Amino acid sequence: MREVSVRFEYTEALVDKNLYLLAAAFSSIDENNIQILKTDITLRSGVDITTVAKLYHLSDTDLQMLRNYEDMNKEYLYSYIEASMTRHRELRTLVNSYRNELKKAIYPKIIGIILALSAIGYVFTITFFVIPPENVHVVNTIGGMVMGCTIQSLMQFFFPINKKPTNPTTTEENR
Repeated sequence: MREVSVRFEYTEALVDKNLYLLAAAFSSIDENNIQILKTDITLRSGVDITTVAKLYHLSDTDLQMLRNYEDMNKEYLYSYIEASMTRHRELRTLVNSYRNELKKAIYPKIIGIILALSAIGYVFTITFFVIPPENVHVVNTIGGMVMGCTIQSLMQFFFPINKKPTNPTTTEENR
């Protein structure tokens, strides 16, 4: 929790000093690389920015040295920003794939529940209500289909034919 507030404070102080590229690098940097970036800036520019208080009390020459550091190391600072964008893109892709898998898993269950409830309702109806004699054959046919599909679904659920391998590296030859 402390690193997040330190990052925010550094970003705010750098924006206050009009050092926007450094501020963007600090706002998007990985927690593990904050100290590395601070050390690199201190070594290459000669300006000590180890604390936020020192950032707020920079002289004009220190500000000019930091601007020169920004100009000379644009690609280095852009790499931190690009790495953050890549992490966010990968996370977005992961979340989208999870949502798609969740949708794929939910719809068959909803359809199964609807079909199961209608089958139960149908069996209840033909069992407890009077059926006209001219429709008995139709009811028997549909009842047989419902019973057959139910038994087949239960068999497929408990004894699936197409099992996916638990190890994704398993090939047809290894089975």
